[in-house]
Amino acid sequence: MSKHVTIRLVFQLLLISLLSCQGDDENQRLLGHWHVFPISPKPAFEAYSTIDVLNDSVAVFDRGVLDKDEGFWGTIDPAESQMRFGGECLILDFHFEVIEDTTLLLSHMQYDSSDTWSFKAVRCSEACCSPEQDYFKHSKVLVSLPREKQSVGAYAYDQFPHSLLRIAYVGRLNQPLAEVYGRTDNALLLGDKISPISDLKEWKSKHLIKLPEQARDRTHTAILCDTSTKVSTIQPILEELQRLGEQRVWFGINSSIDSFSIQWLPVVLSEELDSTIIQYLK
Repeated sequence: MSKHVTIRLVFQLLLISLLSCQGDDENQRLLGHWHVFPISPKPAFEAYSTIDVLNDSVAVFDRGVLDKDEGFWGTIDPAESQMRFGGECLILDFHFEVIEDTTLLLSHMQYDSSDTWSFKAVRCSEACCSPEQDYFKHSKVLVSLPREKQSVGAYAYDQFPHSLLRIAYVGRLNQPLAEVYGRTDNALLLGDKISPISDLKEWKSKHLIKLPEQARDRTHTAILCDTSTKVSTIQPILEELQRLGEQRVWFGINSSIDSFSIQWLPVVLSEELDSTIIQYLK
């Protein structure tokens, strides 16, 4: 082999190695947990979505906190600056641009022009959020669940099929909704609506109507409420549920001291408020 051929071969190998390292560096810049915020239009309340980039080709949009298999699993192509998660009408397919390793600018591949960024994703380290915060990231009310490492009679989070469980939320209004509604007390959230207690009947009916008739008697009502919730707030909710025929509801607690895990405590509905729930309320 001539000297010139050897030099050329060495140069080619160095070039391939350099390009490979650059590709690896680009992939490493994307790995991790990202919080996604709308740029335009601005949301009515403070909420975010998440993107978890697992490796150089797989990412998950809104990955489940308690069930890691949940979410929109998709592909990522750093070379083409594309993330594809699908969704209805491919709404979760994005172009992206990396800004200083800590920020991604995202635009819809199907709807936005190439120079219009609709979302900003910010890299989130372990200290910037908690699993509980991510679990309630789309909620109009702020919820920090009561903590109880070991509770007698509690049921696992996946005890009931999700389709048979309707969950009401009670907590402080997310900003700036508190200003919009002009209230600082804890509110009842049914579905995506800040609701009066009188809406519980319609909320329950809407859930039942979506199910096969033979499954309707196997449904359950659960409540996830903030630790700041007062007895005087929760009691009329339980009284209305009892009036609607509920004999028992499930009260969510965080059963992990240093992380996040939900267990369900059964609360029997009667004329007197179940002592099971009183210990967790103000």
